[in-house]
Amino acid sequence: MNPTLISLDLAQRASLLADPLQLDGMPVLAGAAPPEFLLRAAPADFALFVFISAAPAQVVGSAMLKRRAEPGRIELGYGVADAARGKGVATAAVRQMLVRAFADAGVREVYAETAVDNPASRRVVEKAGFNHIGQRDSEEDGRVDQWVIARQEWHIRLAMPADLSALQAALAWAIDWRAPVTAAAPEQRIAETGHAYLLADWGRAGDLAVVAEFAAGAAGAAWIRQWTDAEHSYGYIDAATPELGIGVDPRFRGQGIGAALLAALFEQAERGGIRAISLSVEADNPALRLYERVGFRRYAQAGNAWTMIRYGGKSDLPPGSDIHARASAVGPTSPMARG
Repeated sequence: MNPTLISLDLAQRASLLADPLQLDGMPVLAGAAPPEFLLRAAPADFALFVFISAAPAQVVGSAMLKRRAEPGRIELGYGVADAARGKGVATAAVRQMLVRAFADAGVREVYAETAVDNPASRRVVEKAGFNHIGQRDSEEDGRVDQWVIARQEWHIRLAMPADLSALQAALAWAIDWRAPVTAAAPEQRIAETGHAYLLADWGRAGDLAVVAEFAAGAAGAAWIRQWTDAEHSYGYIDAATPELGIGVDPRFRGQGIGAALLAALFEQAERGGIRAISLSVEADNPALRLYERVGFRRYAQAGNAWTMIRYGGKSDLPPGSDIHARASAVGPTSPMARG
């Protein structure tokens, strides 16, 4: 289960204090709501979140982020309803919370505690990449293990079959480039905008994709896919020229991730003998400047969009640049979006 994360505003906190078993018309599973003392705490002290399952829509857990005395360190706490345990909710939730925490450039480390007699919680933080740093005695929870995970530089890697959800998220981010991404699950957003075909049968011959990743999860992806005269995407030129798609989490834009994804993808495409790549981008999309910087040239205009093409060779990025140093990918997979 991959729950949706939402931040609780003051009205929602008050609603849960009045009735801890329902939120915005959705049922709240027993044990899923934040503790009462957190709901009553000042928002400046604790940022509170709940996790909502898709089908049925219900609150299955909660989490909090709290500033600690140590500069650059934030504390993560979480809880999952008994009825939702053993379904991967806690693992997915903690990874989402790490992405949220590290989206704040001032956060260097995330700290967490787990009861020493709770091996399930220990496994959750270990899977998320936390390192064990010791134990202490807590007035509320008794003996606890202490954990920390430091901000890690993102890296680029080859997309694997299990990364379809990361590609769907990237496609949804690309679709919604003009406005904040909706709360809809990526797969739902893609379907309701008529773009599901772009990822259909992902992994077919010729598909190639790379993913930008933090320890907490994917922050973006780029891919190429070949089309035909009978079935193609927006930036189609011919059946021999695959089309590019790319999407980066809005919270991580402006950090060079898009350029690094492209550099990694180009390297793999060239190894595979691909000599040209096309794309479609709307004329007012800021990504147009990035595409021109890495070697794409305007090929044809259709309405407010440009079809662009990049021919073989390296991009215009200097080989010794930091972006090239971080763009270490490897071989094949898939999809397609509109810039």
